Amino acid sequence: SVPPAIIPAAEILPENLHAFRERICLIAEKSLSSDEITPVLNIDASVELSDIKMDLVKELSLLEPYGEANREPLLGAKSVKMTDYRVVGNGHLKMRALQKNAGIDTIGFGKGEVIKKISMTAEADIAFVPCINEWNGIRSLQLNLKAIRPSAENS
Repeated sequence: SVPPAIIPAAEILPENLHAFRERICLIAEKSLSSDEITPVLNIDASVELSDIKMDLVKELSLLEPYGEANREPLLGAKSVKMTDYRVVGNGHLKMRALQKNAGIDTIGFGKGEVIKKISMTAEADIAFVPCINEWNGIRSLQLNLKAIRPSAENS
């Protein structure tokens, strides 16, 4: 049997990188549907903010340690109103998430740019990991925001 031919890897000269990037993006745009290039985030459960309690966070902590083969449970809530939003630290989004009669403080590490991309007056769908925040000896519920988008219910 004849071994397969070895094809040398092509090299792109640094001065051609910009043209290559433009061309490959054009090819991808023409050959891929929007469903194929739209990122998808799979949540483990859709919940109401009123479902998030200290007991739930403690139960979820029994699943630790988290890692590649055992990721943190990702929850989602729809039609959430955002209030008191601001950028803190090195580009982190801090806000209060409200849904019906429930409200929970939320932190989105590295998500400060979201303020520019989403209308904070409209409702949003959020994906998060619930956690317990301890500061100055006070423990409180907090959502670690992983993703946010305009609520599908508003579209």
